Amino acid sequence: MTYEQYWYGDTRLIHDYMEADKIRQERDNAAAWWQGVYVYNALTAALSVSELFRAKGQKPTPYPKQPYEIVKHEKTEEEKEREAEIERLKIVAHFDALRRAYKG
Repeated sequence: MTYEQYWYGDTRLIHDYMEADKIRQERDNAAAWWQGVYVYNALTAALSVSELFRAKGQKPTPYPKQPYEIVKHEKTEEEKEREAEIERLKIVAHFDALRRAYKG
């Protein structure tokens, strides 16, 4: 915000700049947190390779193959239909098991 904007501009502009700064700080904080998650997972994967840092018989922790999904993508119609069909089959199986239990 410039000197002229602060002293001679619209007073609502100050609040907009403050809100923008707040959003920027939240975004920077989230980015730092995600970086910490990746560093933690990298260290966990690296240390679990050594037998000194893992329990006997425990397999090494693999590093994630893909980046974490920060923003959830919109589901396509095909994905929604597939999930609905899975839920429908679960319900049918549940009621079929109940029918067999009471019949039996």
